[in-house]
Amino acid sequence: MISETACTLESWIDEYIIALQSNSNITRKNVKTLITANRVKPREAKKIAEHFQRLLDEVTSVVSNTADEDLAEGWSYLTSTKIKRLQGYLETIVEEFRIKGTVTRRRKRISPEMMVKSVKYLKTDKVFGESVDPSKIIKAKAVLLFNTKQRKVAYYESKTGFTVKGTTLQNVTGGVVKSCGRKNAEWINLLRGCIASRLVREINTLPSKEQPLTGRINKDTLILRVIS
Repeated sequence: MISETACTLESWIDEYIIALQSNSNITRKNVKTLITANRVKPREAKKIAEHFQRLLDEVTSVVSNTADEDLAEGWSYLTSTKIKRLQGYLETIVEEFRIKGTVTRRRKRISPEMMVKSVKYLKTDKVFGESVDPSKIIKAKAVLLFNTKQRKVAYYESKTGFTVKGTTLQNVTGGVVKSCGRKNAEWINLLRGCIASRLVREINTLPSKEQPLTGRINKDTLILRVIS
């Protein structure tokens, strides 16, 4: 509870000031432990930080010699060294409660379907068959694409799993892209069904030069295969 926690802190601060006055040894109480023990929630923590910030500002003005005469007189029972120690303790209290009071908003989880909603791809081709649902690409470790217009086959790998931004694969860590010339549907179907290592070998045997791993998917692209 905010009142209970604030009262505990007030008591700790009073004990600390008394110890400073009497030159007694005292260990600062652990603020993080109090936050945990009292199950202080972020909203409560923020209010507590604001409450003790006012006291910290007061003490800081005394330390920096910017306090008015009455305020300076009110704290004159502590030497400059002792009031600086009090300032340090108050800074710790305010900082710990401010950290607890800062709510880190979780990023909204985007579904695979939403992530690929902008992807334009070729759903079906009368010669080479149908595409895999593009949402299957998300978090997959490999994907095989075929651009029917450019006659280009592209195999992409991702160690961490793909995401998609716009119409482009993200987290690509390897792969191979080559033009496959006059390769027919039988060869394409071989790539669809063979093991991944043979798939890569088949593409690497093509005589054409390797092309950049752009990760782009367009309206002429069949998604031949996704490997999880």
